[in-house]
Amino acid sequence: MNRTRQARAVARELLTQPNSARWSYELAKAVGLTRGSVNRILNRMVQVHWLVTYWEHSEDLGPRRRYYTVTEHGLPKLVEFTADNSDNGTEADDGGEANAHTVPLAS
Repeated sequence: MNRTRQARAVARELLTQPNSARWSYELAKAVGLTRGSVNRILNRMVQVHWLVTYWEHSEDLGPRRRYYTVTEHGLPKLVEFTADNSDNGTEADDGGEANAHTVPLAS
């Protein structure tokens, strides 16, 4: 997964509450990105097994929401991903498990 400033911002925000389910609107507000940008980043994190996702519908909250949670495998990967502050677009190590699933992030 490419390390972009935007992807690292989302990863850092996820790490503020690693045991909590988060939804894209909440994350987008927190990091100052559009929901579309955040959704693309989250979907790529799901593809490399750093996050899992599920849908939840609540009459009180309106339309159903897609929630994302950090996986046991993903927690150390997100920490490692956020450790490098350069914007050089290098690949984060995914332990070799997800190389076939790695999709570059759009800027």
